[in-house]
Amino acid sequence: MIETAARPAIGREFALTRTFDAALEQVWHAFTRPEHLKHWWGPRGCAIEIAQFDFRPGGKFVYCMSFPGGRTMWGRFVFEEIEAPHRLVWINSFSNEQGGVNRNPYDSAWPLETLTAVHLAEQGG
Repeated sequence: MIETAARPAIGREFALTRTFDAALEQVWHAFTRPEHLKHWWGPRGCAIEIAQFDFRPGGKFVYCMSFPGGRTMWGRFVFEEIEAPHRLVWINSFSNEQGGVNRNPYDSAWPLETLTAVHLAEQGG
């Protein structure tokens, strides 16, 4: 089972819960290995190019999302906590190519940074 919670800077919180028919280690690797992240992170229909992946507290994951028609958009994580294979916390934001924070291109009121926490737990083996 995977539970994620994101808390925007303005104090609102939301939580999602998902259950996968996969081993805990497989789900952990899907979140923590660039060769897996590039296949599922981002909106459906976009391709992910990874510019930087430094998996350690304080390290960054900087990526470019390429959409049909040629539009691109950059994003980043700054890893805060890594407790394999159960907990991963990062600050998520839109970014520029160098990994600096950018405003959401669709909504200027969107927080610059969002705290995201992923909690993984095995259920029923």
